[in-house]
Amino acid sequence: MVLEDVELLWKELWDVWDLRAFIILSLLLQTFLTLFASLRKRMPNNSIIIPLWSAYLLADWAANVAVGLISNTKGNTSGAAGDNEDLLAFWATFLMVHLGGPDTITAFAVEDNELWLRHLLALIVQSLAALYLFLQSLPGNKLYIPTMLMFFVGIIKYSERVRSLYLASLVSLRDSIQRDPDPGADFAMIMDEYMNNEINQIQVQIDEDPDKEIESDDEEAYNCALTELQMIQHAYHYFNISKGFIVDSILNIDQRNRSQQLFRITSPEQASRVIEVELSFMYEFLYTKVKVVHCKLGYFCRFVSFSSLVIALVIFCSENKQGYQGFDVGITYVLLLGAIVLDIIAIIMLLFSNWTIIALSRLPAGIKSDGKSLRAKTLGFLLTFKRGGVTSDLRNRELLDCDRI
Repeated sequence: MVLEDVELLWKELWDVWDLRAFIILSLLLQTFLTLFASLRKRMPNNSIIIPLWSAYLLADWAANVAVGLISNTKGNTSGAAGDNEDLLAFWATFLMVHLGGPDTITAFAVEDNELWLRHLLALIVQSLAALYLFLQSLPGNKLYIPTMLMFFVGIIKYSERVRSLYLASLVSLRDSIQRDPDPGADFAMIMDEYMNNEINQIQVQIDEDPDKEIESDDEEAYNCALTELQMIQHAYHYFNISKGFIVDSILNIDQRNRSQQLFRITSPEQASRVIEVELSFMYEFLYTKVKVVHCKLGYFCRFVSFSSLVIALVIFCSENKQGYQGFDVGITYVLLLGAIVLDIIAIIMLLFSNWTIIALSRLPAGIKSDGKSLRAKTLGFLLTFKRGGVTSDLRNRELLDCDRI
């Protein structure tokens, strides 16, 4: 009898708190991944890998389970619904934001990128499910504007994830690095000319590497120590070359010569630094949203999504919440504030990344010589921040005058 009472009590508690528990769990997993996913490229040990792997797998599962619970709860006044039909529809669209995942991780292994079609199908199914739950709450939904805003934010976030996976897939990589074939030197013609000259007793000499051409201004640049900006630019240049190795591409002669020239002249410490930044570019390209966010469309989508979150929070704060359960209102505030804070963290990471430095270095130079342009000042601040200290004005000018590659 006692056991039956315990089971009944547990069932009643689970019916009331299961949805809320999974929503809170989903938010906690998103927060953990946002804050700690980037540690994987710096600390490759099991104490970091296992928790991140578990959180990565559980994040999608928790959000999907929560959406399923909302579907089952709709119309069930004895469960979590009651007078909270509007909040349930809002939560359903909000969970799409969680399914889009944080900027810091889209895939845990290279093979995960090949599943972009599966995530595209999941995007369509989850969008239809959230739209269905939203339409069910009409016409009496007092939160229809915040719900629609969150639906659009969820579409943006999930689409960013799908596109990131696609761009890092083998098919997309192979298409992006296709270049005109470079057969190199025509050795048959060279040998024919050599034999003819030998027959005619004409002295000839064959260069060991006839295709090796290094411009003089490049040599002058390489003969001095590379600045921080130059190292980041060189790393980005070699990243665009070396990502072809993932799909078994090979270097052409010009790329090989330029790579060798850089590492012959620079010091071992600077060469190691270039490789370190290059690997960082590679990691972020394969496992994060960086290639989708760092473009004009990405900046626009990030502005729209963040603005929508703020507007949704303002509207929800001003809405009359009579009839809603107090705890559910608190969960909604936590979801909105948590999403805004996580977006701010993502924007800060975006601004202080090497990708932003590359993007700024490609803008029109403006006033270069004295470093007074907005672009120059911004680059100087970012580079100083990344080095973790304050440098002299002379050193800053050296960094800002280097716009190579």
